[in-house]
Amino acid sequence: IGQVLYESRIDLSGIERVHRIRIPNYPIHWRVKPYIEPLYVIPLTVIAGLRAIRKYRLKSVVASFPNPTFLVAGLLISFFARVPFFPYFHNLYFETRESKITRTIASAIQKIVFRRAKRVLSMSSGMSDYLRVRYGIDTTPIRHPIVQRIPRFSGVRKATLRTGSRLLET
Repeated sequence: IGQVLYESRIDLSGIERVHRIRIPNYPIHWRVKPYIEPLYVIPLTVIAGLRAIRKYRLKSVVASFPNPTFLVAGLLISFFARVPFFPYFHNLYFETRESKITRTIASAIQKIVFRRAKRVLSMSSGMSDYLRVRYGIDTTPIRHPIVQRIPRFSGVRKATLRTGSRLLET
């Protein structure tokens, strides 16, 4: 469960037993959207997720966090369906909240998420180390390879870099 802003960003067509849940995105002013959006997105996502688990006999829920709405929805789906829950943190949750009320809410949600998770997935090994030291939980870092060809830029002078025992030329 997560948010894909651009359809071309991720291609799940070759992966079996993956179901994407589409939830409508209503035009709401950006200042009130964080407070209004969870009121309709969480219930719609939970209903759609429970239907998908039943229909496709899915075995677990992976919920990504750049958006706490999907994290909470994934947590509820896994709870009601009694399937393993794997939160995937693209960013730190509690540490990135600014106001006292959002930090209090984030702290409560994060504690429940860490307790309920079968395994926590993180964006990098650095984040994994931070979560282990700060919260005492082991996480699995998911490394993101570059899947597109990096273009060569004309007009850039050739540079040689020394990394360990290898030389890299750009």
